[in-house]
Amino acid sequence: MSIGNKQYRVVIADDVEEVRESLRRVLEPNGYDAFLVPNGEFAIQIALKAQPDLIILDITMPGISGFETAQELRRHPETADVPLMFITGDTDVQTLVQAFEVGAVDYITKPFTREEVLARANAHVELYRLRKELEEEIQRRQKAEARSESAEKALSIADQKLTAMSQQVADRWTVDGFIGTSKGLTQVIRDIKKIQTSDTISVVITGESGVGKELIARAIHVGSPRASGPFVAINCATIPKDLAESLFFGHIKGAFSGAIKDQLGYFEMAQGGTLFLDELGELPLDMQSKLLRALEEKEIRQVGSSKHIGTNVRILSATNRNLMEAIKDQSFREDLYYRLARYTIHVPPLRERKEDIPLLARHFMEQFAKEMGKMAPRLSNSAIQKLMAHDFPGNIRELKNVIERTSIECAGSRIQARDVFIIGKSPSTLTDVQAKRIDHQSKETARYALGEQEEAIAQHVESRKRITNSQCRELLGLTIHRANYLLNKMSQSGFLVKTGAKRNACYIPGPLL
Repeated sequence: MSIGNKQYRVVIADDVEEVRESLRRVLEPNGYDAFLVPNGEFAIQIALKAQPDLIILDITMPGISGFETAQELRRHPETADVPLMFITGDTDVQTLVQAFEVGAVDYITKPFTREEVLARANAHVELYRLRKELEEEIQRRQKAEARSESAEKALSIADQKLTAMSQQVADRWTVDGFIGTSKGLTQVIRDIKKIQTSDTISVVITGESGVGKELIARAIHVGSPRASGPFVAINCATIPKDLAESLFFGHIKGAFSGAIKDQLGYFEMAQGGTLFLDELGELPLDMQSKLLRALEEKEIRQVGSSKHIGTNVRILSATNRNLMEAIKDQSFREDLYYRLARYTIHVPPLRERKEDIPLLARHFMEQFAKEMGKMAPRLSNSAIQKLMAHDFPGNIRELKNVIERTSIECAGSRIQARDVFIIGKSPSTLTDVQAKRIDHQSKETARYALGEQEEAIAQHVESRKRITNSQCRELLGLTIHRANYLLNKMSQSGFLVKTGAKRNACYIPGPLL
């Protein structure tokens, strides 16, 4: 979601200037006024004055820590309910648990991507805005009941305006916004229209990372009878195991240490609407059984409460994992899969629908030109041919990043093939001569952007010439899923090349190592 006019304020606290500036460059062009501060003390002062819609804190800072800053912010009525996100390079479970205990609604791990920061920031400020509107609406209705008939008429007009505004937002997510003419995309649109008429059938959307699975889930939602209800999107890979039940079902005050007030869970937030479970295959195993029970009984119980609450929620899910393989290795419950996958939609990767690349590229070019306040340059045939020759392992997300960089660096009115920079080109289409011509400075820039764990993997592969999933887990003390994620990410970006399949898979140096 991109926010047109600047209407949201965000306070960013990090002692590293590069991190603050990096977040500012992501958020400000997308509708945020960013207030940058180097420590927690300044964050508190600015937040109390600026009344932000979002606060992003580093955990480790000079002076008071991010956790202490969060606790202080929660004590002030002006900032008690403002969504707070932590940014950290530490993925230790205890650290993440403590982050949620002091009032965080989410966290971002370093290194972060532009899409991840925007998606999480937009989701939380939107929920915060809707919650404030709901509270204001309740207050207005209570006052209206005590007033005359003229006040009730005014309230009806306000409801109509709110409905119109909601419709404008929903229009952005219809299938009319899908770009492409390929058979693969046409089939996806048919599947969406087929399932839209129902408001109860659960759907699992499959496909590689970056193909647009959340966009498809939103299209199903806005075209269904639940369109007027909320759409709550969560990433199962970021849910700490110890807090999963509380996050899904909510908790009451005093249910556990740090539960300073009643808190709604995802199910109650999505009541009457749609709950979207992204990266379904990463859901903790013990949470899978609790989720299955909630779906079968159509009711939940908040942590610490004995009261059962009925639910009216449609579940849409997405995954880039092979869940049938996950069922075989017992990392995913078979009964939950069949409960959620009453209908499946597969989104083909971009390399299997290359005829959509020119239309998508032109769309992104016009979008970025509009954001930068300039005329959109034209893509030459040679530039389009270069794009179509690439496999795009990162799919539409990668194509969008390529066009964004091209839009920034190209000052002319026409873009040639030499202006299109594609990092980490697929070794299947990269000759030895071409590989030697990869720009050395671009290699250094890409290497500098690696996080600590990715850099450790890169150094291991440089010295040992290969790495496997088990070696990666042993090297960094990771889970199998986290190791898979990092290795696949580095493979897609050109640092590694995957050879073999499944248990025999290993990774060797790619063009950027």
